[in-house]
Amino acid sequence: MAALVTAAARLLQAEGAGGAAAGGVVATTAAKASGGGSGGGGDGGGVADAGEAATALARVLAEGAPRLLLASPQRLVRSGRELGAVCKARGFQALRLLRSRPDLLLASPHLVAAKMDALPGALGLPPRRVRELITARPDLLRRSPATVAARYRSLGALLGVPPAFVAELVAAEPGLLAAAAGGLAARFRGLAGRAGRLGAEDVADMVMVDPQMLLNAPLPPPTPAMAAAAGSRAGSRASSVSSIDSDGDDGGGGFPGRGGEEGALAALLRLSTVAGVSVDAVLHLAVRDERVCSLSDDELATRRAALAAALGLAETAAAVNAGDPPPLAAALAAAPELMLLAPETLTARAGALGRLMLPEQGSASAALRQHPELLLQEPTELAARLASLAELLLGPGEGAAIGAAAAADGVAAAPAPVSDAAPPPLPPPSALPPRLREALSRHPGLLSSPPFVLADKLLVLQSLFELPGPLVRELVLREPGLLAVSVEGLETKFRALAASFGAFSADAIDVVLADPSALLRADTEGLGGAAPAGMNGWRACDKRSSESSARGV
Repeated sequence: MAALVTAAARLLQAEGAGGAAAGGVVATTAAKASGGGSGGGGDGGGVADAGEAATALARVLAEGAPRLLLASPQRLVRSGRELGAVCKARGFQALRLLRSRPDLLLASPHLVAAKMDALPGALGLPPRRVRELITARPDLLRRSPATVAARYRSLGALLGVPPAFVAELVAAEPGLLAAAAGGLAARFRGLAGRAGRLGAEDVADMVMVDPQMLLNAPLPPPTPAMAAAAGSRAGSRASSVSSIDSDGDDGGGGFPGRGGEEGALAALLRLSTVAGVSVDAVLHLAVRDERVCSLSDDELATRRAALAAALGLAETAAAVNAGDPPPLAAALAAAPELMLLAPETLTARAGALGRLMLPEQGSASAALRQHPELLLQEPTELAARLASLAELLLGPGEGAAIGAAAAADGVAAAPAPVSDAAPPPLPPPSALPPRLREALSRHPGLLSSPPFVLADKLLVLQSLFELPGPLVRELVLREPGLLAVSVEGLETKFRALAASFGAFSADAIDVVLADPSALLRADTEGLGGAAPAGMNGWRACDKRSSESSARGV
């Protein structure tokens, strides 16, 4: 809590809400934290008042985002200082934003800055208007600028009004941009259906007069098809639960019925031993899909053989029983969910990935050995991510041109949405530009990350180096490994690289422009850390970035 009070005091001091007294709180708190006493002199009453204000603000922040209490003191103080500077430079009041969204302290200040800078251009609105929108709804910073812009455009299309009218509408009710486009469209259809003789245009006019009418409208009931699908899922879950409670042997070598905890534990241990996966991983799999514990030893061996074939290990089922080779063991340890896939599914997905990434060779075994988690995605999802990656790295023009055709072999899908907008069609493998194909061959893990995670990293790089988007994309195409580092890691590496130049820290940008891999080596050379590498590095980095986005930005 002391670290949060210190961060709150710095924020109060930065916005002039306490002045020197707030600075005294910072010094006093730091002295207490280091065991140096209560700090020195000054206006005791002023410091006490400022201390109470900082403590009260820290309580408000902790109540809104309890995770702040788990963050390190260094991170909180640094985030408060950097976020305050970002907001002050752009005309925002950091305290006002934080009182509404305390979890902004857990977000990357550079990512927040990049989103603040990108939103005016994405929305086509003056910076003052965008500043008012963000101040009213700081949760807009949770989404990418592309998503907010897509919602802005879809709102105009939904109501059939020009952009100038949409600007006035969201100024009156910024919450319209915080709602998903699909939900607003469903509510609008519900309003139109209940309007009787009034048409959609009349309903749109009413929404323009009273935007709350659209936000408060109830969602229409699900269609019969949606209800049937939901019932099917519920029935499947009920069946799964009832199978655990059934009496007698299940006949599948899984949980031996309701024979007691020892029976369930025996099934988990058997699965762990035969599959070569930790008990903890097997337990998580059983929670997700209880049927995995009903797999016989022969079925498990067959699935491992299929996985070995997908990884290009040329194993038979008999050879698998003799013991796992290191690549297969590593793949199962990294992605134990692969045991849930049937052999034919593994084979089909490996073939589809080969046709998507390497149409000449038709095999992606080397990429799958490095990133076996790619097999956990449907071919259509991988194809969608490939199309979105083309949009992110090659720019809207080239990406849209690539997406003009359908994929080969019937593997067609829209790109995984970076926003709510309708994405372009899937690019066929043969149309992939050489530079994109080269980037994927060097770092297949680019397809492991959701597009919004990669988009956030590009924004952070743009903010760190103060470079235009096309130049940042050029750096990433030259060194795709930059996208393997988490948002927090990128900031740490940049600080380390800049610090290594001392008073000439601006020269760090020139070094990265000449050799983008210098940023990957920065903390290895300066701070003693190592850049993440391989599938575990990609997974750890992307998990941290996804959690950061889910927490606040």
